[in-house]
Amino acid sequence: MTCTRPRVTMPLINHGPSRRLMAGVMRRNNIPMTYHPDMSNFTMVASGDYVRAVGWLHPEHPYPRGHACWKFRWRLRRFVRRADESTEELGWGSFRGSHTCEFCGRGSGYRNFGVPAGGILFVAPEMILHYVRWHRYLLPVEFIEAVLSGPLPGTAEYGRAVLCSGGAISRSRGVVAAAM
Repeated sequence: MTCTRPRVTMPLINHGPSRRLMAGVMRRNNIPMTYHPDMSNFTMVASGDYVRAVGWLHPEHPYPRGHACWKFRWRLRRFVRRADESTEELGWGSFRGSHTCEFCGRGSGYRNFGVPAGGILFVAPEMILHYVRWHRYLLPVEFIEAVLSGPLPGTAEYGRAVLCSGGAISRSRGVVAAAM
């Protein structure tokens, strides 16, 4: 499967939803999304030289916009639907509470998943699919390629890719850690 990267509109300054909308979101006991810049080495579930954060958006930070091809959206949906299997394979714990989209207040999610690609593990929240579909979030081309070509969680290939991801990812007492 191949997708071409469309022209990106950057930067988009999104001033976020209205205070009234956000008051309703917070009344439902949802917690705000933790922001991590795309391709940074730290997320709330994993960190290290092998980690690349994608999809940790927040209204106070601009993000690239564009159209993602249907093949990528379809494949990303499959990764999101298997987030529990990814979490189990990577040894990540579960998070309590959900996150509601701070841009529109409609989408919500609480899970995270990983996409192994060579020596890299892309780490994303399940809200990434909502951001792509409804807010035209355009992900880094490296992540798009990894989603299109990588094994799906719950398969033997996924387990091998996680274990062989540059030798940097290991399961240790339920926590993903950088090998020393």
